[in-house]
Amino acid sequence: MSLYLGLDLSTQQLKGIVVDSDLNQVEIANVEFEVDLPQYKTVKGVYANPKTKEVQAPVVMWLDALDLLFQRLKAKKSFDFARIRGISGACQQHGSVFWNAQAPAALANLTKGSSLCSQLKESFAWDVSPNWQDASTAKECAQFEAAVGGAEQLATITGSKAHRRFTGPQILRVQHQLPEVYAATDRVSLVSSFVASVLAGAYIDIDESDACGMNLWDISKKEFVPKILALFGDTAKIAKIVGHINQDGKTPVARINPYFVQTYGFSPECAIVPFTGDNPGTILSLPLKPNDVIVSLGTSTTALVVTHNYAPSSLYHMFAHPVVPSAYMGMLCYCNGSLARERVRDEVNGETTSKTWDKFNAIAESYISSGKTLALDEHKIGFYFPLNEIIPTVDACQVRLTWDTTTGDAKVSSKSDKFTDVKEDVIGILESQALSIRYRLDGMLTSANHRPRRVYYVGGASQNPTICAALSRVLVPSAGSYRVADMKDACAMGAAAKAVFGCNDESGTSWEEFLEKRMPDDRFNRVDGELDLTKDLYGQAAVDLFVRSEKESFGL
Repeated sequence: MSLYLGLDLSTQQLKGIVVDSDLNQVEIANVEFEVDLPQYKTVKGVYANPKTKEVQAPVVMWLDALDLLFQRLKAKKSFDFARIRGISGACQQHGSVFWNAQAPAALANLTKGSSLCSQLKESFAWDVSPNWQDASTAKECAQFEAAVGGAEQLATITGSKAHRRFTGPQILRVQHQLPEVYAATDRVSLVSSFVASVLAGAYIDIDESDACGMNLWDISKKEFVPKILALFGDTAKIAKIVGHINQDGKTPVARINPYFVQTYGFSPECAIVPFTGDNPGTILSLPLKPNDVIVSLGTSTTALVVTHNYAPSSLYHMFAHPVVPSAYMGMLCYCNGSLARERVRDEVNGETTSKTWDKFNAIAESYISSGKTLALDEHKIGFYFPLNEIIPTVDACQVRLTWDTTTGDAKVSSKSDKFTDVKEDVIGILESQALSIRYRLDGMLTSANHRPRRVYYVGGASQNPTICAALSRVLVPSAGSYRVADMKDACAMGAAAKAVFGCNDESGTSWEEFLEKRMPDDRFNRVDGELDLTKDLYGQAAVDLFVRSEKESFGL
């Protein structure tokens, strides 16, 4: 039986999931950087410098992690590495690895008996990789936007306005601050193409979907943006070190490096299927059709949508789909998610130290069963940002507005940092988070009624059906809301699915058909309860009130 490996190199760990051709999990192993590789002295996988706003990870730590992961899989002895037919990966986005001119020979001549780290540690022009949390590139971001005429124009071209974590501004900062590093750089890999290159024993081109997180790639024209490249001066140099962009996310790009055959027993025929970023990898973990949305309810809140409508905006991100050439992935990423909801929960629980959701859920369920909404029945909107927010870009704050709608033109009748009844914050935070997603998703959806087809909830809070139902009441997906019954480790599973798809020539089978066959509906739990999703309780009126509230609160 053929097996396939999906890798997920995230900020804090490296995970590997082995599956069969039907995506049944066979084995899993992981390496936690802070715990398993303490010699690197990282905190949550990174080095952070608050003064410079730099956040970086040691590249060689990832090499040690790859060796250790394979050692742990080999020790399980539950399967034979020789049965692994293909490998793909979904890795943290925006991180960059700066190779030097020694790298091609070092990659091609890895030998059994020495670790990856010992053989490749001299192959880097810079020994660290800027992490997605790095915020040191304000100057470079301003230059990127000015080069093309502003944030909105940059978003139109590259799918996103300039972001400090994006790889293009990060490379430009290296040129500004570390010219000797830039001069010594032979190739820049993203984290995804870095791991693929190590496994292949040669530079592997950056995947197009992951390249959309660089602010360098013109998504419509399928080329680098000339005015952005001009910021680097020597355009030939920057084009060379970034390399070609691979627009074929399915076809294998190499066979595995002999080092892994000799050291771990991989078959020499094991294929390397293009790696991608963690967010594109996540959408590959579920059988998403156009207008389907994944809402991740973790520390942050993320919404991912598959669409055929390229509708870029500075309000969100758009990426090329990692497998389907005609599709795109839209992404909303909010800093505030679970922490904000937990603070309201704690306020409701009062003086007790209880962390249960019983009271919170009971209040939310009473609103749901009443058929009322805080936004339209009470004319109240709240914003709950215990952390600095990026959608919209505002400092940490809490704002609660009450509107007077007795006249033709609604006006704010009260504005404070709390409602008079803390119970209102329960429904207030759920409505606010969902209305923001609904408002910003609208331009990306191609459905006639501008509603999602399905919503899939993942992340920690997806285990709370009350929260899912309350959010669904606002998002009103026409075909319902679901939680995956047995899905964990979405990035790694998405990568594993990509490996299976890339290694099996099922002529005429689309990605959607391939995944739907392996993930039938009985793998999902319906989470919208008794909601009547034929009715839209909120409608455009609630969205308009939310937008007016953002403008009133933050001057947007």
